[in-house]
Amino acid sequence: MNYHPQPSLFYDFNIFVELPLHKKFYELFSNLDLSKIKDTNIFVGRTGYSRHAMFRALIVKNILQLNSIPRLIYFLKNNLFICDLCAFYNYQIPDETQFYRFINELDTSL
Repeated sequence: MNYHPQPSLFYDFNIFVELPLHKKFYELFSNLDLSKIKDTNIFVGRTGYSRHAMFRALIVKNILQLNSIPRLIYFLKNNLFICDLCAFYNYQIPDETQFYRFINELDTSL
């Protein structure tokens, strides 16, 4: 499995990854197997957002006990390192309807 967060021009990855919360998410996401979740649409409509990135963002929401998707989006927009760790490249974060659609389509048996 290849998980490589996007390095940024705005911060030094090696310094930020040493902060306790960041290190926790980095290690968790590095060891997370998302192979059972299809990442994007292939040959069907628009590619859309990465489902793996959205799944990681929902993990952030649960660990930090954020009580809503809008709060999660606000958190990600204001914490670019966590946004990068989730793998939202170019800081393109889906809106709340995309998250809700993803949650409804997610097969919880996986």
